[in-house]
Amino acid sequence: MRNNSLLRWAQGNNKNNAQTKNGGGNSKAWIHPPDALLRGHIAYLVKFFGSTRVDQPKGIEVVKEGIRKLKFCEQLRKSEGGGPKGKVELTISVDGVAVQEPKGAKRILHQYPLHRISYCADDKGEKRFFSFIAKEADSDTHMCYVFISDKLAEDITLTIGQAFELAYRRFLETSGKDLASQHRIKTLEDRNSQLETENGELKRRLQDLVAIAPQVQLLFCNFEHKILKNLVRRGSILFNNRKKSFKFIRLRKESLVYRQK
Repeated sequence: MRNNSLLRWAQGNNKNNAQTKNGGGNSKAWIHPPDALLRGHIAYLVKFFGSTRVDQPKGIEVVKEGIRKLKFCEQLRKSEGGGPKGKVELTISVDGVAVQEPKGAKRILHQYPLHRISYCADDKGEKRFFSFIAKEADSDTHMCYVFISDKLAEDITLTIGQAFELAYRRFLETSGKDLASQHRIKTLEDRNSQLETENGELKRRLQDLVAIAPQVQLLFCNFEHKILKNLVRRGSILFNNRKKSFKFIRLRKESLVYRQK
């Protein structure tokens, strides 16, 4: 839901920018430095006209219908002697939009992260109205919030648009890093799985060697016994041969001595 909202907003902005380049509208650059929305917030002092439930998450006609309902409620309130609408502070950042009291403890009245805001617009017919539609956290209900500002309605719309674009860019940068991290993690997991398989195979071979160790030892002993037996036999033969050679040399010496006499 969160990523889809940012993506839809970015696609809408790209479409509007394309129309502007083709002469379909008036071009207007962002009005705040990016860090103002990335590391802080922008605050506007506006009149809170009211909020009402709407059936659709977006659309200028949905907003206009919400404003009509609130105007009717306002007429009833004034007819009953209600006082003027109070002012609130509307704060905007890449993290969301908040409506809070302008003074004192600045108690937060309403607060929505950007991914729950599905639409915002300033009324081109009545330029003092600014509205946004947001989804409630615990239900599928969508609420339309309407504010009055004699000169800043369009600026507020542009500020929310800029917040959405910056949040979308941050999402792309973060998701790119996340994908790289996920790839590294996947590579490490695959390598770990391979090592575990190899380790299991080595353990199995070691167990097989341990199982046949007595047989190998017996074979080795038999082999060693045969080698020793052969060595003894060859030594005996060699000794006998040397003994015979010694006798022959002795006989030769005796023969030579006899001849000299």
